[in-house]
This record gives sequence, C-alpha cells and structure tokens, in this order.
Amino acid sequence: MIFAAVLHQFVEREDGGVRTQMLVLGVLAFLIGLVLESVWAMGASQGPARFDAGPRRGEAIGAAGGVSMIGLGVGLAATGAEVACGAQQPPRGTPTTGTGRAPGAPRRPSNTSTSAAIAP
Repeated sequence: MIFAAVLHQFVEREDGGVRTQMLVLGVLAFLIGLVLESVWAMGASQGPARFDAGPRRGEAIGAAGGVSMIGLGVGLAATGAEVACGAQQPPRGTPTTGTGRAPGAPRRPSNTSTSAAIAP
C-alpha cells in the first residue's frame, strides 16, 4: 500500500509515458529489494558458522547478552522509566492536573465499556 501511495510522486506526467515510468520504477524497486534481501540472506546464513566456532565463543556471546540485559534492567530501574502499556510520565517539575498528566496532554482511553453511553 505504501508503495502504491508513494510511487506516483516520482512520475513526471509532463514527459508522457506514465505507464512506462511506473513500470520502470516498479521493476527497479523490485530489483533493488531482490539484491538487498539476497545479500542479507547470504550474510545471515554465514552467521552461525562464525559465531558458533567453538564452545568458548558461544559462552562469551551468551554472557554478553546476559550482561546487556542486566544493564538495561538496572538502567530502567535507576531512571524509573515506565515502558509497559505505553505509559508516559510528564517531565519532572511539570505541573499536573491531579490526574498524573500534564495540562493539555491527551487522555488515555479507559478500559470501561461505552456501550451504555451510546444511544440507539
């Protein structure tokens, strides 16, 4: 959908041959995608051979992943950042409206049913 919505912006209607231009642009985008995805796939297929060269390397990669997860957890705990459910806190020092959001901030949708409020 995005491709169809954006492609027409690169067509010069004054030059004529709109169908030819669209076809060339479409084929060009397909070929670029084919080459890039092929390179990506070939690189990914070589990954296990490079990273799993020995048990020590596998242990080192596992340890690095564990240390990074612990570091991220400590960083989140130290900053008090909330990441669950897209919760956003106003910047420190910002006056709030008593609801925990800054003045003018959009309201978060409630989990209550609104079917009773809708008249038939």
